[in-house]
This record gives sequence, C-alpha cells and structure tokens, in this order.
Amino acid sequence: MPVLEVDGVKLPQSMSIARFLAKQFNLAGKDNLEQAKVDTVVDTMIDAMDKLGPIRRQADEAKK
Repeated sequence: MPVLEVDGVKLPQSMSIARFLAKQFNLAGKDNLEQAKVDTVVDTMIDAMDKLGPIRRQADEAKK
C-alpha cells in the first residue's frame, strides 16, 4: 500500500494521495465544475482498471 508522509502525517491509499497532490499542485480544478470534470476522468479510469484488471491477470492466453 502506498503511503505519503507530509509534515509527519502519513497519508495512505493511492487515490487519497493523488487527490492531495492534485490540490497541492493546482491540478484539481479551479472551481466545483472543473473539480467534477477531473473526478469524472479519474472515476472513468478506475472503472476501466477494475474491468481490465482480471483480464490482465488471467494466465490462460486463450481466455484473454
């Protein structure tokens, strides 16, 4: 599990770290609408990874 430590505070979970860093570097959107658009992209990527993960881990090439 990834962990980011900032000012002595440990922040676990990759998505929490990603959101924290996006806000730190002004990549999270300037207003609520931009933030929602960013969240849409991230959520779409998570959905795709959830669907493709089992395929990538499948050992049987014929089933891929």
